[in-house]
Amino acid sequence: YAPVFSRAADALASLDALQAFAHAAAFAPGGAYERPTFSDDNTVSIKNARHPVVECGDGIHFVPTDYALDDQGRLVIVTGPNMGGKSTHIRGL
Repeated sequence: YAPVFSRAADALASLDALQAFAHAAAFAPGGAYERPTFSDDNTVSIKNARHPVVECGDGIHFVPTDYALDDQGRLVIVTGPNMGGKSTHIRGL
């Protein structure tokens, strides 16, 4: 029975993850998320990027971030103190 239970557990885990994504998108405190658009040029432009896990925390005031990367500026060095939000900033991209 182990293979059957393993497949059932995998299916349940996938369903749980999809439900969590749907819940985060439907009840996001910062408003609705937007679907990205893609183009053929070498630019990344994101306005008001948010981190869904961080912004759903109780008592958290999350400040959205803007990103602009192109041929002239593809490298970004993120510095700051420990627990200063560097990882959250990078994950938002």
